[in-house]
Amino acid sequence: MRKTASSEKENGKKDALRFPTNISLILFFLRGSILYFTAGAVFACLVALFDLIIPRLIQYTVDAVIGGNLSAVPAWAAGIITRLGGADFLRRNLWLAAAAVAAAALAGALSRYAFKMSNEKGSETFLQRTRDQLFKHILSLPYSWLGENSTGDIIQRCTSDVETIRVFVSEQLTSLLHVFILVFMSLYFMISIQPRLTAVTAVFIPIMIISSLIFYGLIGEEFEKVDSEEGHLSAIAQENLTGVRVVRTFGREKFERERFEAQNEYYTNHWIRLMRVLAAFWVSGNVIATVRNLTVAVFGAVLCVRDELTAGGLIAFLSYNALMSLPVRRIGRVIADMSKTGVSMDRLRYIMNAVPEDADALVSAREAFGDPAGSAGTLPKAGRTGDTLPKAGRTGGTLPKADGAGERGSTALLEKKEDQRFAPMDRDIVFSHVTFRYGEDLPEVLRDVSMRIRAGSTVGILGGTGSGKSTLVLLLDRMWELAPEQGTISIGGVDIRDMDRGWLRQNIGMVLQEPYLFSRTLAENIVIAMPDASDEAAERSARMEAIAKSAVHTAGESAGDENAAVQKDAGYKGSPYEDPAELAAELEAGRVMQEIRRASRIACLDEAVEHFADGYDTFVGERGVTLSGGQKQRAAIAQMLVRRTPIMIFDDSLSAVDAETDTRIRHALHKNTADATVILIAHRITTLRNADEIFVLEKGQIAEHGSHDELLARDGIYSRVYALQTGGAD
Repeated sequence: MRKTASSEKENGKKDALRFPTNISLILFFLRGSILYFTAGAVFACLVALFDLIIPRLIQYTVDAVIGGNLSAVPAWAAGIITRLGGADFLRRNLWLAAAAVAAAALAGALSRYAFKMSNEKGSETFLQRTRDQLFKHILSLPYSWLGENSTGDIIQRCTSDVETIRVFVSEQLTSLLHVFILVFMSLYFMISIQPRLTAVTAVFIPIMIISSLIFYGLIGEEFEKVDSEEGHLSAIAQENLTGVRVVRTFGREKFERERFEAQNEYYTNHWIRLMRVLAAFWVSGNVIATVRNLTVAVFGAVLCVRDELTAGGLIAFLSYNALMSLPVRRIGRVIADMSKTGVSMDRLRYIMNAVPEDADALVSAREAFGDPAGSAGTLPKAGRTGDTLPKAGRTGGTLPKADGAGERGSTALLEKKEDQRFAPMDRDIVFSHVTFRYGEDLPEVLRDVSMRIRAGSTVGILGGTGSGKSTLVLLLDRMWELAPEQGTISIGGVDIRDMDRGWLRQNIGMVLQEPYLFSRTLAENIVIAMPDASDEAAERSARMEAIAKSAVHTAGESAGDENAAVQKDAGYKGSPYEDPAELAAELEAGRVMQEIRRASRIACLDEAVEHFADGYDTFVGERGVTLSGGQKQRAAIAQMLVRRTPIMIFDDSLSAVDAETDTRIRHALHKNTADATVILIAHRITTLRNADEIFVLEKGQIAEHGSHDELLARDGIYSRVYALQTGGAD
């Protein structure tokens, strides 16, 4: 689905937008860099000042010193010449005049250096903040928004468009003050030298500006097309790099290459058209500037012949005319680049004005209950009745008990709407008359679905492709928002729309149909879901485990030592560290490794890891490309298990493993997650047959439900699928 910069209808009316104008967005991004740009503006003024002084020094030297005509210079300049020894003295020591010019040039160079440094610091600070804010905002956007906008186009907006804006702010906008000072002060000095010749020069300034305004609209229109097509080109490249195995499996290299080349040609043609417009713009500017310089030179020579202009005055005038030429053209360039920047700003505003999910959802629980520095909260099983709150909560705080056995203050929390945001999660899950579609023009995926999932039970969901199985769990996790008229989903009687989104997701573990692994080690991918484990601990634990596989270890075998298992799992042979912090980090890494192994054993991943040369320190590549489908699914299961959530969802996450491994994983899950609510979505009935209750979906509705034996006795959809998969044999 293609998005243009002007398509902001989905983001709300203009007066309700977070950034109604480009100026409001640019000011937001400029926070933290304004001081640098202000300093740059001051130094730009100094640069302009010293640039303006040099032609005057040359004029006074030629007319008063070399020419001996003190009347040709202002009285204050003549006084300075007299105090320095007079025109004859300076004529014999012209190096003094040269030194004055050199000093002014040196001061200008130092000011220009300071300007560049301040400007570059401001530019990089601006760029850093812009990228950070864009990335932060994109991470907070709804799942639906990310699905409607292509990844390649989003990346292009966050790179190419950001760079366009950075160049304009740092190189064009900040130089405007320098430009205006040079233009207006040059005109002032030129008027003081020869008013009529200045009038000739001034005639060309509005001509250049009008020419720039004419090209402004043309450049903006072409640049918007180029920017949009570059986004489509990036999307194609991103899709093919991500899906390279699919492309090669089906022999689609030629088709994808031709598709990319066609889009690339389309993009190139638009870029060439933009370059034609820009070339015409710059050529017209060159022609106007050349005609102006020629006119000034001829008319100035005539005035010199008539003794209406001194030789020094002509030299100074031509210097000011040349000094003003680039700034005048730069005004035109600023106008032209403003057109491109406006397009890029609109494209970034489209992202920044997109309505995010709940602000700071992932840390809202921590903010609500408080987390004093150094609090030693523990993480047993998040969201369970009577459990100590994780580090997100107060030290020693407990969740309210549904039966009223908790403290009176705790039970009172749930009586208020605000406190339902952090309700206990080990409760019945109820879908009540849920109807859902992904878009107004799209058919219904779910129709009047009502079901109850008992707390602590294992529920299976069976259905054909497109029957709404995955949609159910995505709605439960609030990846998609359920409108009030579309029914309700509640946990323990609390509508999930009243719950804090971060708290809800923190307590629901989900393994999706297509597991995603990052370009990291296997240990880092697993521990990424562990709420109280740092990246450093994951790296250290994986590294220690890899060392353990390549050496013989004898320490850590003691059965009575509490840390023995930790040391053994971490490949620990006795700490060489004298620093207590290093020792603590090593023990923490051992604890993390122990948790990784526990989850991996349940997911039947540890046996595969034993055959990896680097063990859990194995680099899995982008999207886990170095692992098989079954290994990726098992890694994703282990990733979810380290969170110890009270609700666990397996969305067809055992489809790539063999039947024997499937059985072992299910038995391990049943043994180690007996008190969790487990939802199994699968096409394979052997995966679901031991569930406490099975729901069969057909065309978005519940066709039947019951236990395995009950459904077989009804001779319905479940029975027919079972017969097909088993050949009719139980």
